[in-house]
Amino acid sequence: FGSKVEGALSSGGGSTAAYSWSRAHRKAFRILAEADHKTQNYPSEEILLAVGYRYFHGIGTRRDCQQALSAYNSVAGSVERYMAMGTGKDLPLDLGLMRISLSEVDGVLGEFPQDEEDALEFDRLNAEAGDQWSQKELGWRSLTGNGMARDVQGAQANLEAAAVEGDPEALHNLGYIHMNGLGVPVNYTKAKEHFEKAAEGNINQAFNALGYMYYQGVGVPRNLTEAERLLKRAAESDDGDGAFNLAALYQELDMNMSRAMPLLIQSSD
Repeated sequence: FGSKVEGALSSGGGSTAAYSWSRAHRKAFRILAEADHKTQNYPSEEILLAVGYRYFHGIGTRRDCQQALSAYNSVAGSVERYMAMGTGKDLPLDLGLMRISLSEVDGVLGEFPQDEEDALEFDRLNAEAGDQWSQKELGWRSLTGNGMARDVQGAQANLEAAAVEGDPEALHNLGYIHMNGLGVPVNYTKAKEHFEKAAEGNINQAFNALGYMYYQGVGVPRNLTEAERLLKRAAESDDGDGAFNLAALYQELDMNMSRAMPLLIQSSD
């Protein structure tokens, strides 16, 4: 790793760069050091893919095709060994896991911080290549403005691409767009269709959305029995909005807080 840092420093823009580096560059060197350490001690095809990706695209370091090729060749060797043992079908090499691996290499678990431009670029490239996970992730980021400029039209395009493959989270987010008229006219029929498909994929927020529609009579005839069934399903899966809406429903039905209060507590935990 020392030679990689030395090479990056020597190509980094003059004598002042040797003692004045941005936090992003310092972080990049740490990331690569940690990744090299992991691959030396615990060889991982996913980490090797992520390291190769960084070097090939010059993300967080200078672009170095030889280093990228070295990482990819190691992965190819692993694939060959898996296939020779007849266990190639068990080798988890796909863009979704490669994207997750990039998160692990960065030491980030869960959502990327808003300053992770390399993660966004990763999603953009993979979304263009048709990766469903990246299309969904980029669609939600665009819709909420998480780490990038809010772009409802771009969000809808990416979510629709992911939804074609039946991704339930993408379907829920499309329902949210149509229900709230974000960049498109409000369309409760389309929203309900998307929520129902998302619910088939056990997305808790979709049960809450459908329950809310029946509770308030939004786009459907008001049906408190169906609303209770759907909101219960969401609340039992620890969906805070589902618990809150079910509490409101019980308060209206009971005219007291006996059943509602525990759900209000649950929704605020």
